[in-house]
Amino acid sequence: MRLDCYPKNGAAEYTTKSPRNINLEGEWEVSLSEISVLMEFHNVFENWCQLMVNKLQNIVETSHVPAGYYDTMDTLLDVLNRLVGDMSITF
Repeated sequence: MRLDCYPKNGAAEYTTKSPRNINLEGEWEVSLSEISVLMEFHNVFENWCQLMVNKLQNIVETSHVPAGYYDTMDTLLDVLNRLVGDMSITF
């Protein structure tokens, strides 16, 4: 994706430039007849998702969930379990 040109591009809304101008005369309706996209989009973005664990004595540990594509909830839970390590917490 060309996020440098269109930073709001995402899976549900996408803007791109045609490699050449097309000038049409009269009234036209234009539609997309074919598109090729990657099979995965990041669903967790850099610095968007934090895991905060409040421990005794008000000590807080914070970890960022790594950016990436998590195809199932189990995949994400595996990452969360690795982040909490040996804190006796399981997701």
